[in-house]
Amino acid sequence: GMALGRPVVCFLNPRFAPHHPEWAEAPIVSATPDTIVEELRRLVTDAQLREDLGARGPEYVRRYHSLHAVGARMTALYERLWSAN
Repeated sequence: GMALGRPVVCFLNPRFAPHHPEWAEAPIVSATPDTIVEELRRLVTDAQLREDLGARGPEYVRRYHSLHAVGARMTALYERLWSAN
């Protein structure tokens, strides 16, 4: 959805946030089963919010989920593993 410029609703569990600092700039509306209705209502009624989130999605995907971005992280991981020997 983000790659297509659409707003995304997902649960970003706060206990994993320390392992995902990129979440701080994620154009994602975090919702739980208890908050999903209010978050969807906010998205439906706020066209500017939908537009802003949608516009930020493709760049976020390129920065953190593209083949280049993931490949760079894997290269760094492999280099750390190999240098440990």
